[in-house]
Amino acid sequence: MWSDALRHVAIGWEIVVALALGYGLGWWLDRLLHTSPWLKIVGTLLGLAAGVKALVRVARQYRAEVGPDDPDAPPLPPLRQRRHRRHRRRSGDDPSSGEGA
Repeated sequence: MWSDALRHVAIGWEIVVALALGYGLGWWLDRLLHTSPWLKIVGTLLGLAAGVKALVRVARQYRAEVGPDDPDAPPLPPLRQRRHRRHRRRSGDDPSSGEGA
C-alpha cells in the first residue's frame, strides 16, 4: 500500500524537478548568453518533455504489472485495443473467435 503511494508521489516530484531544472538551466544560460527569454522557454519545454517521458515510463510499468487482461486495468485507447485483439486472434487465444484453448 505505502509503496504504491510513494511511487505516485515520486512521479509527481519527478515532473516538478524536471520542469524546475529545465527552467533553471534556461535562466542561467539566458543570463550568461544574454538571450532572455528564449533559453528559459526552451529549457522549460525540455523539462516538460522529460516530465512527460517519466510519466509514460511509469504508466508502462504499471500496465506491465497489471497486465492487459486485468479487469481493474484502465482501458486501452481504441487503436491499441484493436491491435491487441488482432494480435490475440493471430496467436489463437482470443475467446471471441471460437478458436484456441
